[in-house]
Amino acid sequence: FENRANFTQHLTKLSKTVSSRCAQLSSIATVASGPKPSAMRTFFKGYAESPILYGSATFASKATKTAMHKAEVSQRLGVRSITGVLPSTDVISQHLEANVL
Repeated sequence: FENRANFTQHLTKLSKTVSSRCAQLSSIATVASGPKPSAMRTFFKGYAESPILYGSATFASKATKTAMHKAEVSQRLGVRSITGVLPSTDVISQHLEANVL
């Protein structure tokens, strides 16, 4: 890889993709008789989180802090869709509640 590569554009696009997919999952979760958290976790891991995890070992060390922050925010949106916790809930607590670490 080129030393100047920082994957900012790539992570920005991935963050938008993951946020869109998390919004779709959130709409499923808000139905009165929606899926159980375990099913939502499976949906999240397979559909929403997979774009960021795929190749993350490559870009994680070279990405800028801002780009990585965008990816983390997108992931937290999905974690909240699994559990239904408020955005003000501590990040670690959200991940523990969703069983996503």
